[in-house]
Amino acid sequence: MKTRILVLPGAGEANIDWPRIAGAQIAASYEELAAEFCFAMQHSRVEISLVVFERSVALRTFIDFLSRPKRDFRGDVLFIGEEDIFISSILTGDGRVLYRLSEQDLEFYLFVQLKKLSEDEGDMDARLPGHVGESPAPGTDSQWGTSPFLTFE
Repeated sequence: MKTRILVLPGAGEANIDWPRIAGAQIAASYEELAAEFCFAMQHSRVEISLVVFERSVALRTFIDFLSRPKRDFRGDVLFIGEEDIFISSILTGDGRVLYRLSEQDLEFYLFVQLKKLSEDEGDMDARLPGHVGESPAPGTDSQWGTSPFLTFE
């Protein structure tokens, strides 16, 4: 089964260099992202592990997206706003939970998720946002290692 990340980036500067991440599908509009998401839910060959709204929609639109019934969706939905970061994840039983994240939480979450995706796909170097144990890149304060994909100020 092919795993994908659906991304709707905003017009401003992104924290993540999505085009460099294999498995990331960039949508041009909310409507395109919603259509791709619906298609993936109807076809078992594709699994969406993460839907990302990075500075592209209002918080209300993110909440509206979460409120639509998606019984079979087991992935996460991430909202990266100008000042707020939220993630919606599934619960062990039934339902979803919404968490507020700090930038450090987001960096760690993305590191783990992209590492997991790269291991699932069998291509470590193409997807890893950094390597644990390495020194942070100049100008970054990442404790998770160097990262050509993530930029946090």
